[in-house]
Amino acid sequence: MKRIIALMAVLSLGLTACGSQLTVATPDDLDAYPEAQGIMESWQELVDASEAADCELFQSYARNAVGMEEGDCTDAFDYMLNEPQVDWSKTQWDANQGKGKIYEEGKGDITSFILNESEGVWRFDTAFWLN
Repeated sequence: MKRIIALMAVLSLGLTACGSQLTVATPDDLDAYPEAQGIMESWQELVDASEAADCELFQSYARNAVGMEEGDCTDAFDYMLNEPQVDWSKTQWDANQGKGKIYEEGKGDITSFILNESEGVWRFDTAFWLN
């Protein structure tokens, strides 16, 4: 039993440390827009997947309706590696329907995200790198 408790404590600490590694948002953004944290984390995963050229990981954040194929990853990675800066203050939010839309600083919208409640993952719903 003590081993299980110790393991849970270590895992919790590890998850907390991982959660603090956001480079797509500042701590001030997290404080100001806590409802967008899940979207921030998904956006971070997309950045990380692009840096690692991990198409499978990137695709795991796409809704099925996007119809993303492996060949789309090259263009998506190029877009993400040009570091589009999200203006978290403009995020549109519909908590009742688990939807959010993000905007690029000084530009228009990037994409919308929809919460997959069964997995607790925010997934994008458009091929935003084609815009």
